[in-house]
This record gives sequence, structure tokens and C-alpha cells, in this order.
Amino acid sequence: MDNRSLLVKAEAVTAARHYDIDARPPFIVQKAQGAWLEDCDGRTLLDMTSSNGTTLFGYRRAEIDKAIEEQVTQRGLMFPTTLSPQRIALAERLVDRYAAAEKALFFRTGSEGTSAAIRLVRAYTGRRVILSSGYHGWHDWHRGFRQVCWDAQNDVFHFGYSREVLAHLLEQGRGAIAGVIVTPEPGWYSADDFRAMSQLCVQAGVPFILDEVMSGLRYGPAGLNGAGVPADLLVICKGLANGMALSSVAGKADIIDAYDAAGLAGTYNKEVTPMAAALTALDLLEDGALHRSAQMIGTALMNELQQQADHAGIPLWVTGAPLMFKTVFGSEALGDAVGQACFEHGLFLECNGTHMINFAFGEREKDHAVAAFAQALREVVASGAADGLVGTRIVNEQRKAYARRALGAVFEDDDIDVPMAHGLAAIEKHLRTS
Repeated sequence: MDNRSLLVKAEAVTAARHYDIDARPPFIVQKAQGAWLEDCDGRTLLDMTSSNGTTLFGYRRAEIDKAIEEQVTQRGLMFPTTLSPQRIALAERLVDRYAAAEKALFFRTGSEGTSAAIRLVRAYTGRRVILSSGYHGWHDWHRGFRQVCWDAQNDVFHFGYSREVLAHLLEQGRGAIAGVIVTPEPGWYSADDFRAMSQLCVQAGVPFILDEVMSGLRYGPAGLNGAGVPADLLVICKGLANGMALSSVAGKADIIDAYDAAGLAGTYNKEVTPMAAALTALDLLEDGALHRSAQMIGTALMNELQQQADHAGIPLWVTGAPLMFKTVFGSEALGDAVGQACFEHGLFLECNGTHMINFAFGEREKDHAVAAFAQALREVVASGAADGLVGTRIVNEQRKAYARRALGAVFEDDDIDVPMAHGLAAIEKHLRTS
């Protein structure tokens, strides 16, 4: 059955109108290998999303697939005991890999991992209020992340990565704050920014959680924590089992030991197959060669995409880390137009999202991506979709506007007195009523 027929059928029985249909190119993937997809029309496309970052090693990496097959056919998918040799071995490997990790727990998804981390720090501290920046998944406690606001229903304040707001709230409301959780966004904030946030939490006696669901294996071999950002808890997920559902919350033993008090559970958290895949993935990462090669390809790709845009006169800022970077265009509509044109030339990406290459990317894949991107830019210019923007440059205010819209960020030149006062008033009200 072809793409069109399947999309019609899907809309009738399962698809969401926006999330599944309008927000994505009209195709359905039937198989993949390395960095390449084949859709249900038999068309081949280069995937620059790595399936939301999950296939860090590329599709159908032989060593990992073999580990999965051996686990399924020779030992079994899961067992009645919550503990398994694979869980214990994987926890040992993560404790060795991440400086912040003294013990590790396992869940299925990144959203489950961040929600578990919040439950742990609340149980550990006996407090309720969470200070948050960035995206941590789709669970109910986190619905308001794209704006600086107080979520009274969930006792969460979104502080928009502002260190000034964070310092003020930690100083004034420390008796109510259970933890601070942030998602690294290396396009806008450096490791030093997150070290400073971590230090503020140390001074206030509040647990600091690094949400490394995306960055844990992409911002260098051991994420921001491996780059010297201290944390009390880490949440690691995407790429850990190369596409299989597995996340980990790792960190200080006394916080992890609040597991029982937090009431954490989950039948499928004990599934062994993803853990077998992750153990093989960590074996492959051991000597660092895969990361070094991917960092080189990713850096070259970022530079060449920027050069193509500069040559075409398209306002573009390519920013971030080589394995997780963003393309910020002069307008969101322009980015959408370029993304659609790239798709027509065999490159699948999220132009206003995060681009995540994988270890299967080499020179051939880089060259294909750059060629498709360059052709897309020429067609967008010729179509008139970039009229009024050609020849302009991205300015700092556009970079900030993207971050405000996409990350819920607030900057020093915004009126941060308002969110500080708002947050403090909300925390004081919480203390009076709790």
C-alpha cells in the first residue's frame, strides 16, 4: 500500500489531524538502514532527525540488533523479578560513565524519566515546588513550559533559563523548593551557564536535575555532566538503547534511595531486551571513536549549511552541538518552506526543530544533505517565499525571539522583574496554603 492510501486509512482510524498529518511531510516509512529511510512509495530519503534522536548508531546497527536477537531468542524478553543481571550491569556501566551517578534506575521513556526524577526529589526533600526550564516531555506536570509562568495545579514555576530569576527564587523560597530541572540548550547557553545554575542550587541546598534525555549521549560522550556540569540527578534516554524504549534516572544514592517513598513502579520498566541493547551500545562507545567521527561530520555539516545559506542570501543561524544543532531562519515560515523543499530533494529534517545526525553519517550523507539544502534554498528564493528577507542577516533579537518561542526563554533585556515577582508570590502563596 502506498503513502497516500495509508495516510487516508490512518486519518480514519488513528491519526491526529495536526500532530500526525499537517505537521509532517506526507509519507510513511516502511524500513530504514543506517541513516536512510525508505517510504511506502519506495522512495529513499536521508534522515537528519534520527527518529527524534533515538537511533544514535543508525538504523539496524548489526551489533545492537544481534544483542536484541540473542536476548529474545536465547534468554527472554522479561522476567517476574524486577532485578535482572542486565539491569545490574547497566547500572554499573552508567555509574562508571557519568560523574553524577552513584546509583541508576530504569524506565521506558524520557517523559517517564523526568517525571520520576520530580517524584524522587519531592520525596527526598519533603517539599513540592519545582523550578523548571526547557522541555521535559508531555506529562501533565509540564504543560506550561513555553512561557515563564507558575503552574499552580502542579506547583511548578517555569523560570525561562534566567539565572537572575533562579537566584532570586532560590534565595527567597528555598524552604518550599524540592528541585530545579533544566534541559541543556547548547545553541543559547554554555556549559558555564549550567555550572552556575548548579552552583546556585548547591548554595541553596536544593537538588539540581540535568534533563539529558537528548544531550546525555549527544553533547559529547557523557553529556553536559561529562563536560563538567555537576548535578544531583541526570535523566538519560535517547540513543541509550538505539531506538528501543529505555531511560535512566541516575544520581546521588540518597536521592535515588527515595524510590520507595516516591512510589515509583511500572511493569514494563523491568523489560530486559532494551537493557541488553544498551549494554552493547555502551561497548561500542567505549573507545570514543564513534563520537569523534560524528563530531567531525556534524561540525562540517553545520559549517556547510551556514555557507550555503550565506551564499544564497538567506538569513540563517546554525547553532548548537554537532550532534544536536538547530537552524534558526529569518522567519518560521521561511524555515518551513526550506524544510518542505528539502523533503522534495530526499532530505528529511525539522527545519525549525533540532537536527540530530547519527553515527551512520559519513561524507556521502553530509554531501547529500548539503546538496539537497542548497537546492532547496535556490527554489525557495525563486518561489518568492523569501522576499523581503534575501540579503538580510540574523540579528540577536531574532535569536532571542526563537528561544522565547521554542524554549520559553527569558533574557536580561526582558522585564525579568515581573517573572521574579510572579514566581516569588506564587511560592509564598504555596507556603501559606500548604
